[in-house]
Amino acid sequence: MRMFKAPAASGEERRFPQAVAFSASGIRSQAIVSITCDREIITGGHADNSITLISSDGAKTLETAYGHCAPVTCLGLSPDSNYLVAGSRDTTVLLWRIHRILVSHSNVVSEHSTRTDTQSPTSNSSSHFIEKNQKRRIEGPIQVLRGHRSEIISCCVNSNLRIVVSCSHSSDVLLRSIRRGRLIRRLDGVETHIVCLSSEGVVMTWNESQHTLSTFTLNSTPIARAQFSFFCSII
Repeated sequence: MRMFKAPAASGEERRFPQAVAFSASGIRSQAIVSITCDREIITGGHADNSITLISSDGAKTLETAYGHCAPVTCLGLSPDSNYLVAGSRDTTVLLWRIHRILVSHSNVVSEHSTRTDTQSPTSNSSSHFIEKNQKRRIEGPIQVLRGHRSEIISCCVNSNLRIVVSCSHSSDVLLRSIRRGRLIRRLDGVETHIVCLSSEGVVMTWNESQHTLSTFTLNSTPIARAQFSFFCSII
């Protein structure tokens, strides 16, 4: 994977950080990369079925998380970068919690040392457990979402609406809740290759074979439909 930055100044060498990854074959590359609000990069599509958090400065791997039984085929990050959904060839969608900002280690040590004299052994062990868990940037999976019968090809999540939307090759578009993972609505008979959810609660679908863009309400009511020239494509 290569990351492109702004053009270098005159006389400076152009450098493009690269992250080494062993990718699985047959996966749409643009569907397995997400960029957080903190300009960190989350990638899927790896041969070890993982998702990886990478720094944009130097392409350093910050964290790797596992949960799927097959390669991750698509990723969707909430607008506030607090939630991540990952679809896979194992037909499931996993919901993860992303912790954007960590308390600095020096602050944790300082705060912990000031409480050493007043804390009991039990409270000390509890604090250690909390601090250990807080080191993880990718928490979960907090939900395992099932219902599709084939490889997941697109998914998205909105933390304000508390909804996850996903689609696969051979089943309908599914809308599920973040809190409990239950099925909220099914868009029956909607064939799509890309799904998107707006902050106003509009579900947008793109059918690559028919070059058709459609929109629906959260209650599965069609809003509009437009067909584009076969010379255009949506990435």
